[in-house]
Amino acid sequence: LTLGKRVAADIRKKEKIVSETDPKVLKLREIAKRLLDANPLTKEEPWEFSFDIVTDKSLNAFALPGGPIFFHSALFDKFVTEDQIAGVLAHEMTHIRKEHWASSYADQVKRSLGISIILILLRANRTATDIASISNDLLLTLPFSRRHESESDVQGFEAMVKAGYNPQGMAD
Repeated sequence: LTLGKRVAADIRKKEKIVSETDPKVLKLREIAKRLLDANPLTKEEPWEFSFDIVTDKSLNAFALPGGPIFFHSALFDKFVTEDQIAGVLAHEMTHIRKEHWASSYADQVKRSLGISIILILLRANRTATDIASISNDLLLTLPFSRRHESESDVQGFEAMVKAGYNPQGMAD
């Protein structure tokens, strides 16, 4: 929770954040409230969601540990329907609720430790160590990331439907 809040505060200081009174931000937060009302947090979920738009030309949205969610303005401007916004929001909220960041980090640490032990036992040189690191990223980390993305798609889909949004929005 603290890490996400700290990173979010840093983003808010360094990046141009769209005003809280901007109609786009109000719309984003309205949709988020509807999603949360239909899919309330449980007692085991201590998340403190926040929803902001960063002025940025890339097509991206991302979630931080504990609840902060940021949309880039270029992505938000591409949306035609509330259903599309709800699809991305529900997806990002699932990343937070499932703590994907924590399991990804733990898995990566375990794999890196295992690889390091093997390399030490084999007395590998720097080149072998670099190749092992790249292989870890490409062959092991990427599939875990895809698993989390798929889970966020499926559960985000269910959350948006439960909130009354058209699931076509997620596909769009």
